[in-house]
Amino acid sequence: MFSTSTTNDYPFNSYDVTITFRSIEDMPKINTNLYSNVYFTAKIDDRISMTSTHQPLTSIVRWDNEEWSVLKVPSNAKLIVNVSCTDEDSIVNEQLGNFEIHNFVNYNAPSDGHVVAGTFGQYNGRFHLTVRSTKSSNETLQLPCCIFDGPCRYSRHESLTVDRFTKRPTNGVSSTWKVQLRRIPYFFPPNQHPPLKPQSRPMYESYTTKMVQQQVPQGQLTSADDLWKSIFFDKSIQNIKPRIFTYIIDDHVWQFSETGYRFFTTVATKHTVLADHSDCIRYAGEFHIRPKFGWSRVNDDWEIVFDNASGTFSPNSDLLVNLKDLMLFNFPGLNIVTYDYKNPLLRDNRLYIALTNMNINERSLTTLSSMNSQGSAGASNPSDEQTEPASTLSFFALDYKKHEDLKQMLDSNKDNLKLEAMRRIIGMIAKGKDAADLFPPVVKNVVSKNMEVKKLVYVYLMRYAEEQQDLALLSIATFQRGLKDPNQLIRASALRVLSSIRVPTIVTIMMLAIRDAVSDMSPYVRKTAANAIAKLYALDPELKDELVLIITKLLADKTILVNGSAVQAFEHVCPERIDLIHKNYRRLCNLLVDIDEWGQVTVLNMLTRYARSQFIDPNKTYEDEQKNFYEDETEKRVDDEEQDEELEKRTYIMDSDHRLLLRCTKPLLQSRNSAVVMAVAQLYYYVAPKSEIQIVAKSLIRLLRHHREIQTIVLKAIASMADKHKNIFEPYLKSFYVHSNDSGLVKRYKLEILTTLANASNISTILREFQTYVLSPDKEFGAQTIHAIGRCASTISDVTEACLNGLVALMSKKDETIVAESVVVVKKLLQINPSQYSEIIKHIVRMVDKVTVPTARASILWLIGEYSDRISKLAPDVLRKMAKSFPDEETIVKHQILNLATKLYVVNAKQTHLLVQYVFNLAKYDTNYDTRDKA
Repeated sequence: MFSTSTTNDYPFNSYDVTITFRSIEDMPKINTNLYSNVYFTAKIDDRISMTSTHQPLTSIVRWDNEEWSVLKVPSNAKLIVNVSCTDEDSIVNEQLGNFEIHNFVNYNAPSDGHVVAGTFGQYNGRFHLTVRSTKSSNETLQLPCCIFDGPCRYSRHESLTVDRFTKRPTNGVSSTWKVQLRRIPYFFPPNQHPPLKPQSRPMYESYTTKMVQQQVPQGQLTSADDLWKSIFFDKSIQNIKPRIFTYIIDDHVWQFSETGYRFFTTVATKHTVLADHSDCIRYAGEFHIRPKFGWSRVNDDWEIVFDNASGTFSPNSDLLVNLKDLMLFNFPGLNIVTYDYKNPLLRDNRLYIALTNMNINERSLTTLSSMNSQGSAGASNPSDEQTEPASTLSFFALDYKKHEDLKQMLDSNKDNLKLEAMRRIIGMIAKGKDAADLFPPVVKNVVSKNMEVKKLVYVYLMRYAEEQQDLALLSIATFQRGLKDPNQLIRASALRVLSSIRVPTIVTIMMLAIRDAVSDMSPYVRKTAANAIAKLYALDPELKDELVLIITKLLADKTILVNGSAVQAFEHVCPERIDLIHKNYRRLCNLLVDIDEWGQVTVLNMLTRYARSQFIDPNKTYEDEQKNFYEDETEKRVDDEEQDEELEKRTYIMDSDHRLLLRCTKPLLQSRNSAVVMAVAQLYYYVAPKSEIQIVAKSLIRLLRHHREIQTIVLKAIASMADKHKNIFEPYLKSFYVHSNDSGLVKRYKLEILTTLANASNISTILREFQTYVLSPDKEFGAQTIHAIGRCASTISDVTEACLNGLVALMSKKDETIVAESVVVVKKLLQINPSQYSEIIKHIVRMVDKVTVPTARASILWLIGEYSDRISKLAPDVLRKMAKSFPDEETIVKHQILNLATKLYVVNAKQTHLLVQYVFNLAKYDTNYDTRDKA
């Protein structure tokens, strides 16, 4: 067995706790048309949590056997219970309220229960529970805090969204299962997980939390039989069906999702589920279920086959036996088999399941069954291998021959083999593998009469036409014929491929194709033509005049599908031709909400530029225009009477077209696309009156709930906007509080924004928040916080003294980084009014021996030299100590020692003459030429 430490790593006494959740009474009246079930979530500090089963919504809700056992709970731990209601058909849960119990291991249940307080403190019922606790055993003390000890619960997390992203052929929902397992750290050593490759994160980041919207708790598992019936039993066919799952095991949970055989599904489950849990994985891989006594006896007992083929990293195969022991400990009697991912028997089993699920013909199944029986006997004969590659293997299998099977399939006369080959090739490309050597056999199939094959061939050619220009040119006649195809998708794909062949010799052909396409009956083809214009312009800029005429026609197109691409072409080819926008301006504004999301971004950026150049700035006052460059300039441009007349003429009235733009872009602040919201915010920042710009604040704050990358960009924009319009963000101050899981950039921008928003009314709240940040384990962030405190102290005089005292207190910390940054900031603050802070200066001087960070030592020496008249007795002694350590100091410190010596010599030559001469001699022969020159 394993543990994560050899000693009790928590300073408090620990207890093994069992909590029994009983009931909620006196529930408020809730609309049962919207919500029908009640459940609760409980967590101990932020270490471990559980979710209860759902119970019908009544005035008194009772739970039976709803227990939760946790080992090694600190005596000072806090229990937090949140009560929510939901409906099976809803993806939105309504939180009724919560309550907390401090020091709950010594808990005495109140007779009337705990008050469930709503969001605004309203009374929402009373919750009853009991707690039993015993002192943790010596064996338990070797484990980390808060280890789950039963009973095992399972829940299913469903998402319709995943099906749309993964392009599954069914209309069902995708499920991720979570099963709480007891005492996982007993069986696995602590795992320092290597950094994962983030290829799929931008598309599927937080698969199990962001894309999985609905959680449906199912109940408890008390035996192996419960596991089979509750999770793997398919009610639609009244049987267990063969399936493959990707799984991870973290400190408390066994989580798994069904792995499909189509490209996108495989990516979503195999790569991103692991990436999502990269910090806490104990073990990971795949498992499948099969009949224990062979596929001919599917109605007998089944078994689970675990492996360590995680797809992103392969855990130690020696721990498979620990995995088996863990499962048997939690589900006694469970039939388990374990295979290392390199074991050939594993591939045979998985292949059989793949073929079964894809319903291939009887002959292939018979062939595969023969292959399996040979593999089970430990013999394999190369001559018995399948002559045709299995069509249902995962696109990401690593053991294919180098594309030979794909070339054979592409040369086949069967459309189904060609289609399967093209699907696999596109899957390889999407994963980042190079498929350029397949160009000749792929390009031959551009004449295929099968529409699905032709579409995929065009997708491939768009990717490699630029790299394989000579071979692509051989098919130019085929692409030209494709431009006349009755199918609009083929016409568009042919034009897209043609524009991807970046060879100057076909510029004329491309120009003719685009000219014809902009008059096509299909808006999709016209959109493709607009996208091709930028490629043609990059290839031959001399065609600009002809392309401008085409763009003029596209800008006037009345189909919203075309508008976004037309504006994109305009921005690439002739952004200076604002006159082309004049006659289309109002139509673009009115159609803006109906254009596709990324087209909206392009149009919004163009309209922002247009409005800034064509409309008067509503925030530019007459006084701003009259203000002279030099404040002391006495000469006036016009006399007072002329100024008054000019002022009357320049009284601002917003143009109706300007108002139209603001009115049409306002609804887009509710867009689900963060780029659209950012584009609208930028537009309002530049062209909206100050009285209206506040509406963008709430939408920008909403974007802070998105992924980390989006947060960073949004916070950077808010930081810029807050400099000019800080009042619009002040009501959302708490949204900029730093969280422990924020990235370094997010923390930095939040800190910058909090500093910008600081004023006399909220500075006390902000400083309390900064006080916590200073003690953060992230040293760089702590240093940035100290500088933020300094900026607040310099701008808000009421808190300058308090900030100085706090920074001086930080100098007594053991952390050198904190001490060093505190010294640097205090140095800057003392320059504001040094006469008031003589004692602080003396205190800092006495720390010169303790501070070792070069920048901090240099700052202290600068202070001594600058204010030597206030510490005339201490300064010479400091110089004496610095002279002794001069050869060992950093360059920046040596320069300040020289400055100090010079200043002391000027004011106290008698006492420091010899000491100064000694320092100069040392500097004269220093290895750094800057130091020698300075001396």
